[in-house]
Parts: sequence; C-alpha cells; structure tokens
Amino acid sequence: MKYDLTQCPVSDDDQPLKDETGKVANYRTLLMRVCAADVDGDMQPVKGTDKMLRYDVYIQLKRANGSIELDPESVAMLTKGALAFPTIVAGQVRDYLSNPGG
Repeated sequence: MKYDLTQCPVSDDDQPLKDETGKVANYRTLLMRVCAADVDGDMQPVKGTDKMLRYDVYIQLKRANGSIELDPESVAMLTKGALAFPTIVAGQVRDYLSNPGG
C-alpha cells in the first residue's frame, strides 16, 4: 500500500505533534524512529533478522520523497514497533498504517 509520509499526527491537545526539539513530527519521522529503536512494541530487544527488516524499511523511508509503498510484512513490523510510543501516538500510527488513504 502507498502511504503519504507528509501527514502529521496530533498531540493530546489536537495540535500537530512535535519532537523534543519543537519541530513538527510527521509520520515519516515517527516510522523512522520505530525502525531505529532497539526495542520492539513489547519493550523487548529487537532480534536478529528483525533488525535487517527494520534497517531496510528505514532506508526506504529515508529515501522516500513524500510517499512510500510498504508491503504487509513491513506494515506489521511498524505497527507492532509503534506500541513503544505513548498511547495517543501509537494509536494514530496504527490507524494511519491500517488506512493509508484515510
């Protein structure tokens, strides 16, 4: 499926989500952080071959120009990895990945 990486999630006050530097964080930024994390959505260390999938998706996201095509395996990995985010962000990432046009 094709995803628009320029869309932005919102914080709990319905304002665009910002990172720790105050810069607006879009889904590209969030998904890259999922890929770069050392833990999965269960807060367990990322294991062997999962690291390679995460790296491959990270490179695709880094090179993407506004949108990206993701296969079901990558979507599943990103959805699970997003569970490491706070609840409001994790839920929005889940919704975004389950409904790319939405």
